Amino acid sequence: FPSHDMQGGKTINHYGFAEIEVVEKGQTIIEIIPPTLGENGQTVLGETIKAESGKAKKLKLGKGVHITEKEIYVIADYQGVVNFNGSAVEVSPLFMVNGDVSLKTGSIKFEGSVIVTGDVREGFTVEATDSVKIQGSINDAHIRAGLNIEIVGSVVNSYISTGETTKVINQDSQIKL
Repeated sequence: FPSHDMQGGKTINHYGFAEIEVVEKGQTIIEIIPPTLGENGQTVLGETIKAESGKAKKLKLGKGVHITEKEIYVIADYQGVVNFNGSAVEVSPLFMVNGDVSLKTGSIKFEGSVIVTGDVREGFTVEATDSVKIQGSINDAHIRAGLNIEIVGSVVNSYISTGETTKVINQDSQIKL
C-alpha cells in the first residue's frame, strides 16, 4: 500500500487499519468516582470564590454491560466495542462505520461484524471475523468475512473473501471471488 515520506524519513500508511478499541469480557470499562465537596478558590484580587459541591451523574446501562454491587465499576459482559451515546453506555459486538471507509477511517479489521453505511474507497480493506454489510459500493477494495458479506451497491474490480455466502444487490457488478 502506498506510503508518503514525512519529515525525518518516517512514512505513514494512509490505507492501514484503524485502531479499534476492543474490550474483553469481564473488563472494567468505567470507574464511577463519587462527587466531592469542592474547595474554595480565589480571584486574582484575593477575593474568595465559594466552591460548589459536585453532583452525581446518573449513568444508564445499555446492552452488554453490568454494574458491580457497590455501583463503582461498569463491566463488559462480552468482547466488543464500547459505545456511549451521551447517556447510556453499552458494549456491542458490531462495529459501525457511519460513512465511507476512506483516508478518514483507514482500513477496518474487527472481531465481530462490521456495517459500513457508505462506500469502501479504492485501496481500502474491511475485515471481520463474522459478517460484513456494505450499504454503498466498493471499488478496487478488499472485503473479507468469516461468515457472510452483503453489498448493496456496485462492486468494481474488488476482492471478496467469505466463509459462507456473498450477496450483491446490484447485478451489474464485477466480482472476483
